[in-house]
Amino acid sequence: MPFPHEDWRGRIRANAGVATILTPDKVELFDQNLAALLQTKYPTLILQVDH
Repeated sequence: MPFPHEDWRGRIRANAGVATILTPDKVELFDQNLAALLQTKYPTLILQVDH
């Protein structure tokens, strides 16, 4: 399935392993780090995710 980076980040932020465990500040930091990782490893804005 194709996912734009922003949509993928939203999906991961909403995941119970992130949203329910981390504080809002840590969720924001996690999201920033994920954005940087995606930009570095997957520079195209659309990820192809096996789903």
